[in-house]
Amino acid sequence: MQVRDYNRNNWFKNRRSLFRLLINALLLISLALSLLTLLQQLFTDSLTGSYFYPLTLSLLVIQYFVHRIHLSWGGAVAFLTMGAGSISLALVSDDIALAYLSGALLPVLLRFVLAQKWVLLFIPIWLSLLLFIHSYRVQEELISELYTHLITLSYSLLVYGSVAVLFNRIYSLVFYKECKENSDLTSEFIDNYQIHQHFDWLKNKNPDGVVRVYGVYIKNILDSVGKSSESSIEFKESVTQFNQLLREVCPAGASIGRLDNGVYVLMSERRFWDAFERGLRQLKKEATDLSPIVVSTDTPNDSTDLDSALHNLDTVFVRATKEKTDFARFNLKDRDHLNGQTDIQSYEVSQAFANHEIQMFFQPKVDIKDNNRLVGAEALVRWIHPEKGLLTPKDFVDLLESSPYRLTFINSVVEQSAHFCETMKQSGLPISVSFNLSANDLQDLRVTYELSQVQEKYGFSAGELQIELSEQETDVSLDNLKRSLDAVKELGYSIALDDFGTGMSSLAYFQNLPADTIKLDRAFIKDIHLNPSSEHLTKMVVYLSKAEGLTVVAEGVENASEADRLLKLGVDQVQGFLFGKPMPATEFLQYYGLELVEDDV
Repeated sequence: MQVRDYNRNNWFKNRRSLFRLLINALLLISLALSLLTLLQQLFTDSLTGSYFYPLTLSLLVIQYFVHRIHLSWGGAVAFLTMGAGSISLALVSDDIALAYLSGALLPVLLRFVLAQKWVLLFIPIWLSLLLFIHSYRVQEELISELYTHLITLSYSLLVYGSVAVLFNRIYSLVFYKECKENSDLTSEFIDNYQIHQHFDWLKNKNPDGVVRVYGVYIKNILDSVGKSSESSIEFKESVTQFNQLLREVCPAGASIGRLDNGVYVLMSERRFWDAFERGLRQLKKEATDLSPIVVSTDTPNDSTDLDSALHNLDTVFVRATKEKTDFARFNLKDRDHLNGQTDIQSYEVSQAFANHEIQMFFQPKVDIKDNNRLVGAEALVRWIHPEKGLLTPKDFVDLLESSPYRLTFINSVVEQSAHFCETMKQSGLPISVSFNLSANDLQDLRVTYELSQVQEKYGFSAGELQIELSEQETDVSLDNLKRSLDAVKELGYSIALDDFGTGMSSLAYFQNLPADTIKLDRAFIKDIHLNPSSEHLTKMVVYLSKAEGLTVVAEGVENASEADRLLKLGVDQVQGFLFGKPMPATEFLQYYGLELVEDDV
């Protein structure tokens, strides 16, 4: 069965095709009128009506350049040309109705230049201008001319208004369709390879080689990369509108790129910096619903190549997110932060997940009241980098959390922790396993869904998996966090307050959150047998925790003296290098003389 291809004959694919169709129609009409005028001149030897010739010539020029000029410029030129024709009629013709009729399509052309409200405002001004020109020609007062042609003027207002309203409907439908066709987030933007080419071109174009690189980050887009099919229609439409707005606010001719991780990249030579700054600040004002964060860095001042510049942008974005600012530039603070970090490029993150380089290591927790019996383990993330070796969270977690792979990372942490917990159970030594999540993570419904899926998959008893919540998450509403923790506890997870005592809201967390465990930070534990203040504070936390029925865990225990003092103070469990370093799952099993039972897991 043959199916008609409607797209092949679709004239209204976008506004440019609509404009081209309109110009072609006007050109045919003007050619016909020019031909009639020419015949009239041949038979009557008269030059009347010669004003159709420049109109035809202008439309021919516009039709030829319709693919080469900006749409609004084409509309403006066509509008001025037809407007000049109407004014000519008003000057040479005795019939004012003819002058009005000749400009009936002006609102159509003007719509490609201005918003509809300005088009409607133009109509009475334009008709009044033609009437004034006609009254000047026939040497009549404007009031008498208005009275004489009142009916004509009324009908003209009706015709112009109807044409404007009807065409605006067509224009809006075509614009909506154009947006839908551009709903692909990468549509009409240059890709990663072209971004590098454009950067090299700009750098070599100027003697000083200075290029400013802008990054536009939108959290919802970063999180949706790789999951576009799951995005709602409303989200796709909002992103389409954002793409259109980004093109509009940027200087004409600016190249806009989009990286695979969802970050928009723009580059500018020095003379256009002011224009870019104004445009991107306007973008911030007009796209408040998506809350874009705009960051920038300069080369060669901040970096020597584009890859380093993009890494700088990621660093500034992380800082801007923490400081809750929407417009930030690379500075000395960011440079110091980078100097203290392992140089990890954003593109390496996707490779790390594809090659299973990001793995969980497990550090033992022992019950010091029961002869240091193994009772649990904390899952700690490590990146086994093929070139840089074993990396700890301080080297890459900030990059992961600001990347589009944040959810992939969280899901991997949860799944690997659950798998290890089940492995220990199958190997004959069941223990609880804890892993770290932030308050923001716990308020993400997608994370909650992953937690429920893991529980459904493994069927753990209550408390076998534990979530360690950092006590430093003070920027989150305690009421909202409490609701999230209540929901997680209903799924069967227990809650530990990690790094307890290092922030500013310890007692508020202790009093309001449904915790099962308090974890004392290493700052309290170090040399506790020599520091009376640390001992007193630890004793107070233990007393309060016991009164509430909470388990107390001390982390960072490195010598026997610290462990003995913690035992005397009533601490339940400890972890630290004294009892075992973080280890891969297989090494952990070997450390405790267990065998891996893969088939049952």
